[in-house]
Amino acid sequence: MQKSLLAISLQVLLDACRKDDTDVVFTLPQVTQTGAQTFGFKLDGAIWINYGQVCQPNGGSCRDNLTGEYFSGDGGITIKADQVIYKDGVAQTQYVELELLTGFGGEKTYSTAAGDNITVLYLPVNDPFGYATADVDPNFTVTLNKLDTNTGIISGTF
Repeated sequence: MQKSLLAISLQVLLDACRKDDTDVVFTLPQVTQTGAQTFGFKLDGAIWINYGQVCQPNGGSCRDNLTGEYFSGDGGITIKADQVIYKDGVAQTQYVELELLTGFGGEKTYSTAAGDNITVLYLPVNDPFGYATADVDPNFTVTLNKLDTNTGIISGTF
């Protein structure tokens, strides 16, 4: 009897750990300038936001799904965002990296058409190569609405 109870308890525990995000509906986050840790855009008509936790397999450590860096020496900015959606307990991870390379120091609109050095790398689920903006749309624009290096807030649209 105890073995049956143990087996049932283990099965219930394992079933409870199988996370499934298939019913999650994404909406674009509100545009803020407060450091809300949000990042979103539309890609091929679908909404993409930073979502879920990025964790090491087998219960390892987790990290933030959104990070940003400002390099004051050259004015470069890097924003990295992950979207982790669980389907049948398996993580489906997508990754976006937006880089504004050199000379980005203020609130204004930057564009590759104007010679500004902007790259976006997108790695969809199960695609180790992904693609960059230059492959898809060589005319890419980023508007920085707020760049506050003291509070760590980068706000804008692209």
